[in-house]
Amino acid sequence: MKRKWKKRINDLRRYTDLSALFYLLGERQLTLRDPAHWDDKNDSYYLSLYKESSKDLKSVLALCFVTCSERYHLWQVFGAGRNGVRIRFKSAELFRAVKDQPGLRMERVRYKYLQEIEDVPIRQFPFVKRHGFIDESEFRMVYESSDTISKFDIPIPLSCIRNIKLNPWLPRDLFSHVKKAIRGIDGCSSLDILHSHLIDNEQWKRAGDRAVAKL
Repeated sequence: MKRKWKKRINDLRRYTDLSALFYLLGERQLTLRDPAHWDDKNDSYYLSLYKESSKDLKSVLALCFVTCSERYHLWQVFGAGRNGVRIRFKSAELFRAVKDQPGLRMERVRYKYLQEIEDVPIRQFPFVKRHGFIDESEFRMVYESSDTISKFDIPIPLSCIRNIKLNPWLPRDLFSHVKKAIRGIDGCSSLDILHSHLIDNEQWKRAGDRAVAKL
C-alpha cells in the first residue's frame, strides 16, 4: 500500500542514550521494545488495549521518532541528560531498509482531544496520543507478533543515518572523546557527529552583543 506521508517527511529524529546508540551502530539494528515502561502511561495503555483486543497478538513493540527540529523539552524528556544523543535518519533510506519487514507498521501519530478518543478505531490505537503532546510531531514504528517477546531488531544500513548530535549538557572538553569513541566503531569513521549548542550558543550571544552595540 502506497504511503503518502513518505513524500512529506524529509528526516526522522530519534532521541535516545549513548548505550542505545552504540548498540545500533555496532549491530546495525533498530530495536523496538515493549512500551509498558514508557513514561506516558496513557500511551502505553492504548497499545496494551490494542494488543488485548486481538486474539492473535502476544506482543506489540514500538519505536518512536520525531519529525520536528531540535527542541529543549525533547532533550529533557528523551535525551537522558549528559548521555543523551539524537540520531537523525534519512527517512527515504530508512523506509527502504525496513519496508519489507513482516508485522511492521509505520505511521504518523495522530493527536486527539479527550472528547474525540472514543471515535478512534482500535486499529489506530498504537498511533494515537493526547493533544497535549502535539508539538512532538511523532512518527512511530510498531511491530506486531504472535509470539511473546520483549524486543525486536530490524537490520538497517548505517548509510541511512544523516548525523548524530550529542546533548547540550555534555561538557565541551568531553565532546571530542565521545566523538572519537563513536567513530571508532567499525564502519563509523566518517559519521557526521555534532554537539548541540541549544542552551549555550556563541552566535546567538554575539547577535545580542551586536544588538546592544547599536543602541
